[in-house]
Amino acid sequence: MSDQLPKIYVPVCSLKPETGICLAAFWNWYHVNGVCKEFLYGGCGGNLNNFQTREECERKCVVCNLPSETGPCRMRLERWFYDNGVCKKFVYGGCAGNDNRFETLNACQRACTIERQYT
Repeated sequence: MSDQLPKIYVPVCSLKPETGICLAAFWNWYHVNGVCKEFLYGGCGGNLNNFQTREECERKCVVCNLPSETGPCRMRLERWFYDNGVCKKFVYGGCAGNDNRFETLNACQRACTIERQYT
């Protein structure tokens, strides 16, 4: 029997914004319902749905909420996309498409979730 606890993957961009435990006042960005919005961050603590710029928030979160897109080409490459809390396989044609496309399950999970030990 393994001593290692199973891992779960938590969708970063679905976490509620947390101001943290410090008392500074920074206008940071978080993702909710497909858009990035500002919130007041205390400067430490909080969670990973916390970005210094809207561009950083969109790069991380908006991409992970795009639908899978095969594209017009016909190469039939196995790729992964993030969909509603999990990374799923899809067939990518090899050109066009969108940025919600990862070469491996691990790359998809790293981009769109945070790893936690299940307790």
